[in-house]
Amino acid sequence: MDSIDLAYYPGCTLNSTAREIDAGLHLVCESLGIRLRHLPDWNCCGSSSVHAVRPQLAVTLAARNLFQAQDLGLDLLVMCAGCANRLRMASNQLIDDPTTRRINHRILGKALN
Repeated sequence: MDSIDLAYYPGCTLNSTAREIDAGLHLVCESLGIRLRHLPDWNCCGSSSVHAVRPQLAVTLAARNLFQAQDLGLDLLVMCAGCANRLRMASNQLIDDPTTRRINHRILGKALN
């Protein structure tokens, strides 16, 4: 069976209080021939209260993770529903909003392909 590579974003929860879910995910993926490649320098996605207090910061935090997956050239696997939501919302804003795109390009030096 051919293996599949996916970029993996564990987020704060699966990297701390939900380590058993992270361990189970790795076991299941291994048995299915899926190799998880951790984002090399992931950060919090802003799913906590950041998006309510500093919306642009929340987009930039999530965008940084999206850009890392893009740099790896892989689809991104996210287990936490909160993180998945925050990353999807940031992706949509980066695609749909020219101001968000411009700000994040200035801050991070990248754009979504």
